[in-house]
Amino acid sequence: IDRWSVRRSLRLVALVMLAGALLRVLMPGFTGLIAGQLLIALTQPLVMALIAQLARVWFAPAQQLRATSIGTLALFVGLALAFTVLPPTSNLSIAVTQRIDVLVLLALTALSFMIVPPDPAPQFDAGSVSEKSSLRVLLQPRLLVLFALIFLGNGYFNAIFTWLEPMLGANGIDAEHAGLIALAMLIGGVAGMAAVPAWPAL
Repeated sequence: IDRWSVRRSLRLVALVMLAGALLRVLMPGFTGLIAGQLLIALTQPLVMALIAQLARVWFAPAQQLRATSIGTLALFVGLALAFTVLPPTSNLSIAVTQRIDVLVLLALTALSFMIVPPDPAPQFDAGSVSEKSSLRVLLQPRLLVLFALIFLGNGYFNAIFTWLEPMLGANGIDAEHAGLIALAMLIGGVAGMAAVPAWPAL
């Protein structure tokens, strides 16, 4: 991502996600599902890194924090959309939903080639950083604590949403209502993300 343009990286991510979705359709069964999911999963850290890279390349330093915040919020909007769409489509077969995934990702991939402009000329020199200095920065004790919090936070988040439906199902709550509960939890989390950073300023 540091060596390629944002547009080129975005197109690569879109193509890999589309390949993963196609693999799930072309190889019905558990093996194809896992292989396709792994391909799609490989793009997740790339997408998250692209948010910061896009903010750095396309925005002035004073605008980068806001651009990163909006890009990060888009991840949760996508989750909220998934939880909203899931209940009405719960009666569809897995094969049908996988084909819908292919069509959606095909459209997004086409858009990434059609409407995403080239990166602007560099205006803000971030300077060069050696590998040794980068490692020294990353190994600071305060940053290690931050990394641990992110690790645990993301782990708990994914674990809760992965096991939420079976846990609720064991208590008599169907998939449709489980999706609504997950959506409410997500909205609460996003509200917390918006509110908590404002507390130190009070």
